[in-house]
Amino acid sequence: VSIFTIRAIDLGMISKVIVGHNAVGYGAGWYLDHITIQESGLMDTEYWFPCQRWLDSEINDKETKLELNLLGKVKKRSKGFQAAMH
Repeated sequence: VSIFTIRAIDLGMISKVIVGHNAVGYGAGWYLDHITIQESGLMDTEYWFPCQRWLDSEINDKETKLELNLLGKVKKRSKGFQAAMH
């Protein structure tokens, strides 16, 4: 499992992400389960983008770049969670 943290400016409402790699090197393909983007503030929000597939130039459809659509977002409150699915 790899977790990457990238600090960024406020991106507003996120509806899709594009993820990929350049397929350089032996065994460059990798499996992506999902992407979560966490927005911090008064009420933290987590955006969920499922993938559950390989990004590999050698298997399946040979795609190394994908556009993932937002499945839903969760607003975390101090007293549990409130889910908003779209």
